[in-house]
Amino acid sequence: MFPSCKSTNSVPHTYTTTNNVINFEIDKLANRYIIYENGDIVKYFSDENNKYTCNFSNLGILTSIDVTNPQKILLFYIDFQEIIIVDNTLSEISRIKLHSNMYITAIGMSNDGNIWLYDSISHKIILIDNKNNIIDESQPMDSPFPMHISENKIYERENNLYIFDNKLGIIKYSNILDFDSKYDVINVQHPSFENDKIWYFDNTKNQILSFNFILRESQLIYDLNKINPNPKSAKISGNIIYYLEGNIIKQIEL
Repeated sequence: MFPSCKSTNSVPHTYTTTNNVINFEIDKLANRYIIYENGDIVKYFSDENNKYTCNFSNLGILTSIDVTNPQKILLFYIDFQEIIIVDNTLSEISRIKLHSNMYITAIGMSNDGNIWLYDSISHKIILIDNKNNIIDESQPMDSPFPMHISENKIYERENNLYIFDNKLGIIKYSNILDFDSKYDVINVQHPSFENDKIWYFDNTKNQILSFNFILRESQLIYDLNKINPNPKSAKISGNIIYYLEGNIIKQIEL
């Protein structure tokens, strides 16, 4: 269990824009990626001395960003069914136009550098390489409901895949695509993984919680209603909670 909150600070950023911040992400090196309404994606390094910017707004609104590998970042644009791969300076490496017989609603980086997809037509999890060749695929997911995948992302951690569905809960597969378990936890955003736990933001409660996969128990870590009744988004990384208040990312050290 975390100790009590120590401080709240604004995370400075010097990128001037009249556009609204709609989301953000933090990578394992504590670099921050700010997503703006006009399509700008701005990366701020943890030391605040450098930043990089890209914009692919001709593909519509950014659906999700996967920063699992800071050297190979995935940008997913659902309207055009395209994935753009950028490097640590946000320069384009390549782009993937997804198969026309699929409708992909979630993606994620695999441990070996390939890309996981969820196809809402076939209800399958699919693994592709960087040239859009299919490597593997699951059996159709047995669900009576359409999937409502949180943040349109799939996560591979250790040897497991996790899909966070806002109605069905957490769905866990092995990375050889065998179904493992289902957990009745919904409204999971910005999950962080450690051993048999996740820490996440519940945007319906404005709370940071943890969930233990073995005990199948949730625990309140921090109630953001104490300081902000309606943050746009929040994420815990290490011992810091980052949350978006207006167009400013603020942080709480635990």
